[in-house]
Amino acid sequence: MHNWCIVAVLENGMKSPKVCKQIDCTIGVDVIEKKDISLLPNPTTGILQVICHASQVTSIEVFDIFGRNQLLLMPPESTIDISHLNAGIYFVRITTENGTVMKKIIKQ
Repeated sequence: MHNWCIVAVLENGMKSPKVCKQIDCTIGVDVIEKKDISLLPNPTTGILQVICHASQVTSIEVFDIFGRNQLLLMPPESTIDISHLNAGIYFVRITTENGTVMKKIIKQ
């Protein structure tokens, strides 16, 4: 059961009375949790193994700390080679059929 409450704000700034209703429904996709995906070893000198326990990986992206895309991989890749990147902190976005997880990695 989900409890939904709606308040409309009119153009003149007035608010409508709050309307709440309990609805039994499933919305969106399943949530994938960070614990369902592992990147090993972390820290790394270049090669990371992607282990996904929950579902099929659809894409893997690596970003630097400024949000610039450094690498995009499409499955069936299960390893990420970041040996060409400078040492530092990077973020890996793993997209699966059930959602997206962002993980932090350290490149030595």
